[in-house]
Amino acid sequence: MEGQSFTASGVRQFDGYKLYQTAPSDSTSGYVSRPYAVGTKFMDADRYGIKRIKEVVGEDGSVVIRVYLLDPKQQSKRSDGTLDTDGYMLLAETKPIKPGDANTQELTVKKTPLHTIAHTVTDPETGAKTEYPNGKEVTFDFQKASRYTPYKTVFVPFLGDGIGYGTANSQLERGVGGIGTNVDLINTLTPYKQPVYYYVKQDPVEVTPEVEKQLEGRVLANGEFTFKLKEVQPNPSIAAYEETVTNKADGKAIFSKLTFNKVGTYTYTITETPGSDANVEYDAMTVTMTVNVTENAQGDLEAAVKYSAEGGFKSSADDKIFNNYVVAPVKTKFDFTKKLAGRELKDGEFKFVLKDANGQEVETVTNKADGTVTFSELTFDNSKVGTHTYTVEEVIPAAKEAGMVYDTMKATITVEVAKNGHTLTTVTNVVSAGGVDANGKATDGTADKEFNNKITPPETPVFQPEKYVVNKEKYDLTGEKLLDDDKELTDKYTETNANPYADLTNNNEAENINTKTVKRGEKLVLPSMVRY
Repeated sequence: MEGQSFTASGVRQFDGYKLYQTAPSDSTSGYVSRPYAVGTKFMDADRYGIKRIKEVVGEDGSVVIRVYLLDPKQQSKRSDGTLDTDGYMLLAETKPIKPGDANTQELTVKKTPLHTIAHTVTDPETGAKTEYPNGKEVTFDFQKASRYTPYKTVFVPFLGDGIGYGTANSQLERGVGGIGTNVDLINTLTPYKQPVYYYVKQDPVEVTPEVEKQLEGRVLANGEFTFKLKEVQPNPSIAAYEETVTNKADGKAIFSKLTFNKVGTYTYTITETPGSDANVEYDAMTVTMTVNVTENAQGDLEAAVKYSAEGGFKSSADDKIFNNYVVAPVKTKFDFTKKLAGRELKDGEFKFVLKDANGQEVETVTNKADGTVTFSELTFDNSKVGTHTYTVEEVIPAAKEAGMVYDTMKATITVEVAKNGHTLTTVTNVVSAGGVDANGKATDGTADKEFNNKITPPETPVFQPEKYVVNKEKYDLTGEKLLDDDKELTDKYTETNANPYADLTNNNEAENINTKTVKRGEKLVLPSMVRY
């Protein structure tokens, strides 16, 4: 056991593996030792507030080196001689370094810039003072002087108060360039060696999944359509591999190479991700790619790929061409007519409103002088396949024209948008209710598209004179009573302007013929007076 001498066995053979590196000769014999305990931490430098702490990350003695520096603002937490880093700044952290090796690459952590303690700098020539209440910025980096090996040493600058170097704070006034401590990044552990023979599996085999896109109706653009490849993973606890690509201008959609390291059957699905263009009909086909990896007589891996298709616009069992179609929008418009009985129709005289199924106004138009009523075209794209309902009514004004009878017809229009192959078609039907034809006959349930209004001009009153026989015995032919009976008014013009009914009718004298009572519904005719 530990401390005993040993000699390692020779090379062995394993099915499916090839030996590519034998164990180092200095590890095949010697004394048995224990591997290093991963996670062990130790400090091998502690000076000027600097701590170099190493952590074992491999049983062979590989370590990660971290360099800490006391934060000038937390000097009360100074903990010399311990692994405690509370109050310290992590300046540097390396990648794993093998025993006996020095760091040869960039750090995984490098904190820069740093700041000195607060201080004041006085110009020796002018006496001008410069305050640094938050300290002066200084750089932390590798030691780059020519005599140093690159990446092997970091330079920790002097920050004041004995942090980074042991000089007095007065040095801050003269500048701190080049003053600090060099800290080496070297793994000084003795390597733990054990005889290890390295074997490798056969070279992996690669497969490049590829499908194609064809677009009918216009020219295909580069990157226009998206495709997803997804692994069919039988183990739900393992995340399935996925990749998304777009097509090239030539229609090719090529995925990244897939690498297979062992014999087996691997399955993937390829689908197109539908886009947002309502005028394109996307192929819903699913392509299954099956990769069968086998080992040939020489022990090398080989892959056989098979494609199969289901659904969508598949044209064959092994189809891997996704076919999309540009479906042109279809248009339709509604035409109605207006007739007016009783006088000539005027251009723009009547309004008509088109509403959708929710009662929202789509458009309001007026008639032409020839009676045509035309709405704008409605466009239906590939997403509008189905039934669409609209209504058309005449807008009856709040202030109706005297003698005008308006058509209250409401025409319900249904537009059936269908797809024949990859072409849209429409069928329009009209059913009216509440309307009449030119003869006044109801058109309910018919495809009436004519609004019929009728106007009746006001009647011209027939003049009907009345005869009054005026004689001296009954009437005052020479006085004013015959026509004027306004004696109760002091100023008949002013008073009747203020109140048209100031001249009363219940006190007319018998001789007065100026007042005639008109009842509701009677026609008013002018009287004729004949004098004899």
